[in-house]
Formats: sequence, structure tokens, C-alpha cells
Amino acid sequence: MRKSYGSYRMLLVAAVLGPALLVMAVAWWSWDRVDHETRRDVTRMTDLLHQQAERVIDSDELLLAQIDDGVAGKSWSQIAAHEPEVRDFLEKVTARVDGVSGAFLADDQGVVRVLTLRDPALVLMDPPPAKEVREQLYFKAARDGASLVLDGPFVIPSINRPVLRLARRLSAPDGSFRGIAVLSLAPRSLIEFWKSVVAAPGDAVSLVREDGTVLARFPEIDMRGRSGTPPHYSEALTERLASAETGLLDTVSAVDGISRITGYRKLRDYPIYIVYGVDKLNVARDWYLSLAAFAALAAAAAGALLLTALAVIRRARGEAEEHDRAERAAFALRESEAMQRALFRNAPVPMHALDRNWRIIDVNGRWLELFGRDRDDVIGRSIAEFQESSGAAERPSRFGEVLAPGELEDVHLRYLKKSGEVVDAFETTTIERDGTGAFVRAISIVVDVSDRLRAEDSVRREQQLSQLLAESSTDGIVGVDTDFRLTVWNQAMEAMSDVPRGLVLGRNVFYLRPDLAGTPADTALRAALQGHKTSLHNRQVAFPRTGQDGSFDADFAPLYASDRSVIGALIFVRDVTERQRMEQQLRQAQKMEAVGQLTGGVAHDFNNLLTVVLGNIDMLRRCLATADISRNYRDIEKAASAAVRAAERGAQLTQRLLAFSRQQPLEPVAVDPNKLVAGISDLLRRTLGEGIAIETILAGGIWRTLVDPNELENAILNLALNARDAMPNGGKLTIETANAFLDEDYALAHEDVAAGQHVLIAVSDTGVGMSKEVAEKAFEPFFTTKEVGQGTGLGLSQVYGFVKQSGGHVKIYTEPGEGTTLKIYLPRLMSSEVARDAASEPEAVAPRAHGETILVVEDDEDVRAYSAGVLQALGYRVLTAADGATALRLVEDEPDLRLMFTDVGLPGGLNGRQVADAARRIRPSLKILFTTGYARNAIVHQGRLDPGVELIGKPFSSATLAARVHQMLSRQNQSHIA
Repeated sequence: MRKSYGSYRMLLVAAVLGPALLVMAVAWWSWDRVDHETRRDVTRMTDLLHQQAERVIDSDELLLAQIDDGVAGKSWSQIAAHEPEVRDFLEKVTARVDGVSGAFLADDQGVVRVLTLRDPALVLMDPPPAKEVREQLYFKAARDGASLVLDGPFVIPSINRPVLRLARRLSAPDGSFRGIAVLSLAPRSLIEFWKSVVAAPGDAVSLVREDGTVLARFPEIDMRGRSGTPPHYSEALTERLASAETGLLDTVSAVDGISRITGYRKLRDYPIYIVYGVDKLNVARDWYLSLAAFAALAAAAAGALLLTALAVIRRARGEAEEHDRAERAAFALRESEAMQRALFRNAPVPMHALDRNWRIIDVNGRWLELFGRDRDDVIGRSIAEFQESSGAAERPSRFGEVLAPGELEDVHLRYLKKSGEVVDAFETTTIERDGTGAFVRAISIVVDVSDRLRAEDSVRREQQLSQLLAESSTDGIVGVDTDFRLTVWNQAMEAMSDVPRGLVLGRNVFYLRPDLAGTPADTALRAALQGHKTSLHNRQVAFPRTGQDGSFDADFAPLYASDRSVIGALIFVRDVTERQRMEQQLRQAQKMEAVGQLTGGVAHDFNNLLTVVLGNIDMLRRCLATADISRNYRDIEKAASAAVRAAERGAQLTQRLLAFSRQQPLEPVAVDPNKLVAGISDLLRRTLGEGIAIETILAGGIWRTLVDPNELENAILNLALNARDAMPNGGKLTIETANAFLDEDYALAHEDVAAGQHVLIAVSDTGVGMSKEVAEKAFEPFFTTKEVGQGTGLGLSQVYGFVKQSGGHVKIYTEPGEGTTLKIYLPRLMSSEVARDAASEPEAVAPRAHGETILVVEDDEDVRAYSAGVLQALGYRVLTAADGATALRLVEDEPDLRLMFTDVGLPGGLNGRQVADAARRIRPSLKILFTTGYARNAIVHQGRLDPGVELIGKPFSSATLAARVHQMLSRQNQSHIA
């Protein structure tokens, strides 16, 4: 009984202690397993994070190398002279890599020489003082010999965001320290990746300097810390980091006080560590779940122990424990592999996995997206099939080298997309092995650098092309920045000025040439810096260095940045001294040729006219010398008529010459072109005959123009007659009116043309047309293609002179056999001026006078006698004077004087206008009638009669003089000259 009680007690004790002991053993075993797996996962995750961090910083290091190459060989003064280009280069380079927010260059004294405004640490302030830069760790380390330094964090108060600074030592050719190139890095590219792989609350990733300073962290914290300094790891952890480049340890965070299992690994070539920690509460949570399962099994074992023998219980317990251990191991393996697959598939960078024969066993979504492939299309195929032939040929040997030692390798490879497009990539490969060291798989991270390489190549080509164009240009090229500092001075400019670029680059243009201030060049340069293009022509420039001067053309153009902001101006300078000299010689030759042609034409026509006049006057004298005049009356009348016609032709010839030379006195009024063309149409139909069809096309809403209507009608009539002569077998004449706008480009391309709104009158024919050579000479006086005696060659020249005198423009459009169109452009009348009535035609027979007193002032005795005789014959009392002084005495002595008829050109120091003004001061009611054979500035300005001036031109007939005098004396409330 006692034995069985003892056995029972033993069973009872076994039933109580057995499960307890089992739970304790299982708890220890489970914790050991969970802890071991956690530490293995921490090591793997630390390695993955280490690879990603090195890849990011390697990309930034490559950018610094490009910046170093870009400024190598340039002194700081040269960099300052080309600051806009260097700053543009820095901004373009840094913009291509995510996470880089800006850059700057500083010399060996810490003076910031070039600064990009993309740097958030500097965007709201001026460049930091040199003293502040010299006190930074990255500057001191670079000065002391470090090639690359990562420093930070620098927290920007305005945005509460940290940035890191990666600095590269800039060395002179002799190896001495010449300054630093610095990138400002936003840690977001690291943190975004950390966020994607760190899922459990309480786990943390940090980038830590070996002195314990936290450079970046996820979850993110206030990097300014409570004391205003960046957070630091504990001294014990800092010492542990300094003692080994990689490892595992248990820590209590000095940042947030959480206990963690922490893995760390030092970045290559940097005193920086990637640190990954798993919250021990998360580990304990997994252990609690495992322990609960084991406790349930222990309770079951305890029940079995009470029901079966101790030996059966022990055997069952052993089998159960073995089975449970296998299940848990399989579960843990499946869970680990699932986590790795999740990390692989969801990685934000393209990745692929290969077997030892470099066949693809897995790819992630970013890989398929990058190369445009389908998963089923790539799994099982050799990776070499997706590479360009050159890279594929090298793959086996390189891959074999990786397999042997199991180390990482960075390779530049060229892949082919499904579309055939080539992708430049940097590939990082690591070998995964099992517990025995056997190969499991190779995992590669692929970074697409195609855009960056293309951009770098494009920048290099653009820089080379710009430099080549500037240096190969035969024009001088000068560049200035917005502070008027010279940034470009090419070889052509050096040769032109004999000033080497080293003496001017970087210096203020107005410091070098203070005499340019306030000149048109100053105005043009400032306009270019405001975004406007300007040109100067035939500017006389003297170079003080050589004492030489010459004539130059210069085009001023704004220089734009990529964002279309103006960052400077370019000036293209051409030496036109020799060209101007040649043009002057050509103009002189053309002038002499034109003078010869003009004088020859005048001599020819006037000699013909004088022959007729003198011959017929001689015939009149002979007839008058005979006794019987009545018998020779018909011959006398015929001779007189011929002389009069010749004289009228001479007057018409003179008038046309004055029109060509723009010297005829015009009386412009506001004219409606449609009414004028419609009014002259009937006259044209009668003049041109039935063989010419006339069509008028009148535009609606036509503008008015300020022009002499009589001269405009004469111009249209001249063009119509020319058109008739060009259509000997009949044809069609079209007169068209329209509103037109001549823009700046058209005005610049045509001499003496003002841009703006114009009225267009176009006369077109279907005649024989003109060759290019004939059209170029069409407006020259006495130039004609007609037979001798068929034309004077003054018709088109008269039209040309009248249009130019009226402020307009005339243009010929013609081709042989295609007819001719001549377009007249007259400026639009913008004011509300009302057209004056045209002067009435002289009366056919002037009424008799009533003895009014008229003063005739004329220096030519014959003309004076003729004018006085005509007026006396009409019944006027006539006084005469040969000069202004005599005329003014007569004005004072004759209170009944009603009208003064005076020539404009008078001897003795007083012209006709001055005499008239003085006479009006003596007798305010005195009427003045001027006459002249040539339009003088006394009464005509800019080709137009002064307001209120009454004028008859020489030669004039007795009927014209009689009618005008009667008209003036009869007019009440006459408006007098101004």
C-alpha cells in the first residue's frame, strides 16, 4: 500500500513537475530559437540596408566626381567669370538624382564661390560666411586630406527638415587643397526605402557617424534634439561601433529608450554605419505565441501522464517534442522565405535572382516594369539573353568570379528592353548561401542610369559645341551677366580689339569702358537684359588699347536659363569698316551715274523744248516783221500755240522732277481712298479705251489717309497709263483698296518704311511684266523701256517721289509675262481732321478789277514786268518792287494797298515769307499771294504748304493769276498766314 501510495505520489509529482519542467525546457528552447532567428534576420536586413545605402551614396559620389571634372583646371577667378554657366551646370547635374537638393563650391578659405538656389539650407539666405564654412566638419576633414566626407544633419528651421552634406576635396594640380564641392542630400530617398522594409512598430533604422551622431533615422525624429544638437548614441554603443565594422549587440536606445537587438555595418570608405534594430518586445511577442502553443502541448502531455505509464508518457512526450520541433522549424523557414520574397517582390528598385548557371529564377515588379517584360517570358531564361551582345559576352567570366569568393560586384551593363531600346545600368550582385556555405542563389540590384548618362553626354556635347561655335565664329561675341560682368570674349573679339580675354573676363563692362554709359550701346545692353533684342548699325568705336577705330554692327540678345529667366546678354559684333567704305564708294559711283543720267535726260528734253520755243518765237518775229500781219495770222497762231505747248511741257517736266525729288508743295487733306478711286474710274475708262477692262475692288471699312488728292489722282493715272502701254493687245486693269499693317520685320527689311497701319492702293495689270533688272531701275528718273519719243521716263519716278513725300511706301511685284502689280501704302490718318475743300479752278475769264492797289515783289525784271502788265490790263493799280526792303517801304507808304503778290526767293537778306510777315505787322488786313518756281522751306515744310499760305507755282498763265487775285480780293474774312 505504501508502495502504491508512493507510486501514486510519484505519478502525481510527475504529473505536476513533468509539465512544469517541460514548459521550462520548451520556454528556454523556444526563446533560443526565436532569438537565433531574430538575430539572423537582423543580420540579413542590415546587409540589405547596407547595400541600398552604399548604392545611394555611390551615386552621390559619382555626381561629385562629375562636378570635380567640370571645374578641374579652372581657377577660382575663371569660375567666378563663368559663374552663371557653372551654376547652371551644378543645377542640371544635381537635378538628375533623386534626393540631391543642391550644391555649392567653396575655395580653400571657405568662401562660397558658386551656389545653387535649390539648396534648401541656403534658399532663404545669403551664402554662409567663410568663417562658418571653415568651422564645419566636412571642410576641416577635406582640408586635412579626406577625399570624401559625409556630415550632418543640418536642420533648416523654416521647414524643420534635415539635410546631409557630402563634401569632396578639390585638389590643385600639385595635390594641394584648393577647396570643396558639396552636395546637400535630403535623406528622404533612404527613409522611403527604410519605410518600405521596416514594418513592425518599435523597429528602427539609422545612419550613424562613428562618433555616435545620428545622421538620418526611421521612424523619423526631431533631428535638432532637446538641447539643439543632433541626437547621439550612447558612449558604449559608439565605442562598440568603432571597435568593429560589422556586428550584433543588445542595446537600449539613447534616442527613444527602447531595448533592441541591433545589427550594424560600416559603409565602404566612410566612417558611417547603417544600424538596424528590432524591438525586443516584438521578439518577446513572437516567443509568447510560441510558448503558449508549447504550454498547451505540455498540458496534454500532463494528462497523458496521469492516464498512462511513465514510460509511455516519456516516449510520447519525446515524439511530440520532436514532431513539434520539426513543425516549428518548417514554419519558421516558410515564414523567413515569405518575408524574403516579400522584400524582394516589393523592393522599390529593379531586382532579379539567378541560379548558378545565371538563369533567371525570379524578378520583381520594378524589373519587369523597367524592361517591359512579362514574368512568364523571363523565368528560366539566361540573363545574357536580355543584355546587349558586348555585355553578355563578358557575363560568364564576371559571374564566375562572383561565385567563387561570394563577394559583391558593381558592374556597368547594357540591357535591352522588349522594344529594343538599350538601358544603361549599374548592377550590384550578392551571393546567398545556406548554412553549409553552398550556393543558393545570386540576387542583383539593377539601377537604370540611362537618362543620367545621356544627360551627361548631352551636356558635354552642348558645352563643346557652344565653345566651338563661339571660337570659330568670325563675329566677335561678348557675353555679360546681369551685373554687367563680362563672361564671354571670343577669339574674334580678341583679334578685333587686340585685347586678350584674360584682361576683361569677370570685370564690369562699364568699369573697363566708362564712356559707354548713356550711349545707345548702354541702352541696347539694358534692353537685352530685360529680354528684348536690339541692333545697332555703323557705330563708330575706338579701342583705347590700340588707338584704332572703325565702324561696327552689333546685335544684342538676351541669354536665357532653362527656366526662361534672363541670366545675361550676348552681343554679336561685326566689323563693317571695310564694307562701309566699299558701300560709300558704290553709293558715290551710283550717285554720279544717277546725276549723269538725270542731267542727260533733263538736257535732252529741255533742249528739245527750247528748240520748239525758240524756233517758233523766231518764226513769230519774222511774221511780225512783215507788213501784212493779217495774211500771216494762221502761221502766227500756229507758232504761238507750239511755243505755248512746249513751255507747258517744260513746266510739266519741271513739276515731275520736283515730285521725284520730293520738293513739290503738297496740300494734303483727309481722303477717303474708295471715293477717290471711284471718282477717277470713269476718267480712266475714257482715257484707256475699250481694249482695257477696268475692275475696282473697294474694301469695306477703309481707313482715311492724309494726302494731296490731286497728286494721288495723278499717281493713279500715271500707273494706269503705264499699265495700258504694257498691254498693247488689251487686257485687264485692276485697282484695289484695302487696309494693311506693315510689321516691324517688314519695316526693317525695307528702307524708309515706318511700321504701323496703312491704306493700300494696288494697281495691277495683265501686261508683259518686267524683268528683275528693269524693276530695280523702274523708279529712276528718265529710265524707260519705251522707244525714243514714246515717254520721258518720269512717270514712275514722279509716283515714287510723291508717295515718299507723303510718308508712304511703294512696292513693285512683277515677273516677265505675268503682269505687274504696284502697291502704294499711305499712312492711316489717326486724327479726326476734316478734309478741306480743294481750291477752285481758275475762272476761264477773270472779271474786271475796280482799281484795287496790288504790290508785285519780284527780283526777275521780265517776270516782274509780265506780272504787273497782266494785272494792269485787268484794271488794277500796280506797284512793283525788286527786293524786300523796297516792298516794305511801299507797304508803309500806301494805305490803300489790298494785296501783295511776292516771289518766295528774294535778294537783299529778306525772303518772301519774311517780307510778308513784316508787311502783315504793318497792315494786318493785307492779303498775301506767293509764287515760286521751287518749293522753299520758307513756306513749305516736310513737303507741305504751311497752313493759310496761298501759292501759285511758276510758270503761271495770265488767266491763272487773274483768277487767283480776284478770288482772294473777293473772299470775306480771309484767314491769313500764321
